[in-house]
Amino acid sequence: MHSCGIDSAHAAHTQYQTIHLLIQCDLQDFVCCAEEQRAADLINHSVVHMNLKADLFPYPVLTPELDDYLDNNSFSAQINVTPESSGVISVAADFKLDNQGLKELVDSGNARYALHVEGVASSYRKLWVNQEDQAFIRNIIFEGDIRKKLQINAMVIANADIDNYSNINFNDLYYDEDYAVTNLKKGDILAFLPTKEVIIDLESGRSGTESIFTVAPHNEPY
Repeated sequence: MHSCGIDSAHAAHTQYQTIHLLIQCDLQDFVCCAEEQRAADLINHSVVHMNLKADLFPYPVLTPELDDYLDNNSFSAQINVTPESSGVISVAADFKLDNQGLKELVDSGNARYALHVEGVASSYRKLWVNQEDQAFIRNIIFEGDIRKKLQINAMVIANADIDNYSNINFNDLYYDEDYAVTNLKKGDILAFLPTKEVIIDLESGRSGTESIFTVAPHNEPY
């Protein structure tokens, strides 16, 4: 359940607006310069990184970091990052979702699995979504596009505007039986996992098929 003071609530709302704008831009097939600038303005022109925190959202979100849902561990993703060939990095994610209401949204095409992949020390940022009827994402990154670290967020996002969203697994300690989210916008995050940080050690070189990457949970609190 979200709980915060007035100042922290305002800050959380600003961060939520920023992240929503970034996802809206990433969902487009074109560069959304005006929206990118608006997102940057929201955080005083500082560098924008999509750093998901549990208290950002004004509606229930499925995540291990919150108890908005009774089954808050029902979403998971196995993420692997490996070198495939000279200068090419493979990113693979396999998703598992056991929450009935969210699974129905995914199956109907009203929600998608997504990976938000961002270079911590570069301008690289991509949002990849699954193809219809697939519970996995496969993609590649060119080594020259990133430096040192990647941050990867596994999510379920709305693929369309959704009105009066309810879920039988909303935690009844906080939400009435007939509670519904009045409106979710396309791109809104419905579920997410703690950020994974991928360390890229370019100095170690390559030998055979040995991986030059390590994947670990991000250390910041959520």
